[in-house]
Amino acid sequence: MGAEALGKLLRQNKSIRSLILEWNSLGVWEEGFSFFCQGLGANNFLQRLDLRNNQINHHGAGELAMALKRNASLQELEQALDHNQDRQTILSETQNRACMLSKEILNLKDEKTKQVDHMTQHMEASERSLQDRVQRLEAIRIALEEELSQVKAAALTERGHAEEELIKVRNQARLDEQQRLEHLQEKLRLMTESRDEAQNCCLKQKQMVSEAQAKASQLSLHADGLRRRIEELQQDLNSKEQEKVTEVNKVKVELQEQIGHLQAERAAQEGLREKIAALERQLKVLSSNHREALLDKEGEISVLLEKLRMKEADISRMREEEAQRANLLQNAIMAYVQGSPLRTHSSRK
Repeated sequence: MGAEALGKLLRQNKSIRSLILEWNSLGVWEEGFSFFCQGLGANNFLQRLDLRNNQINHHGAGELAMALKRNASLQELEQALDHNQDRQTILSETQNRACMLSKEILNLKDEKTKQVDHMTQHMEASERSLQDRVQRLEAIRIALEEELSQVKAAALTERGHAEEELIKVRNQARLDEQQRLEHLQEKLRLMTESRDEAQNCCLKQKQMVSEAQAKASQLSLHADGLRRRIEELQQDLNSKEQEKVTEVNKVKVELQEQIGHLQAERAAQEGLREKIAALERQLKVLSSNHREALLDKEGEISVLLEKLRMKEADISRMREEEAQRANLLQNAIMAYVQGSPLRTHSSRK
């Protein structure tokens, strides 16, 4: 099932460049390894593959060779067949010894038939020599059988030791992989928490910027109201000549109050600007750790700050215009009061 899943992954995945599958016994399941080889042949992005110590037999090696013919991107393949080569060496030695024994037995049979043919002439001498030779051959055969049994026992013992070593190595590899997976999961959790904190901070900064924009819009509306009120005062001054002095004083008082309010609002805006600067410093500290995730947010904040600066510039310009208008109005009222009949009459008295 694991080799088949790896085959499906290699058939669909386009980002893996290096794959290490050492000590996984993929060659034990021929059908699953065949699916793995099909996925490898369909993948054109893998560059390095490690298949050492996977018990790949001759059939699996043929499937792997066909997959490598279809694959055009693989540049490095590591595969160790030492375990299979040891088995093949022991098997070939036993086969060679069995062939030698069979040939020796055939030779003995031939010699025995020849001796039987000559038995009529040299019965007694040949019988003794034949018995001696048969005994020597039997001793040789017994020694060879004992040696063969010892070789088989040694091969089985070595195989058991190798399997035990393989099981130990597999268990250790699984433990290491589990520890590595837990470490990666913990690291991913910490990264998600830091990302959530950065997002919350950005949302708070957006809310503060929106509040500053709302206050700026309120100030602009207030300035428009002041402008309309000054126009009304000008109309009242044109219609009422006798109440101009008192109205001028009232207008001065109201203008001073409005200037005080505007100065208070300006101080509040400066406090907001300082808060925004502090938030920018915090954002720079956070962006050093999460620069790639907050580039877009910093762009939006810079645009909002630019808009806020433009609004502040407009408000300051409107204040200057209102101050100029108030000065002009005050000068006009004073000039009018100085040139009015009431002024001339008081001067005559």
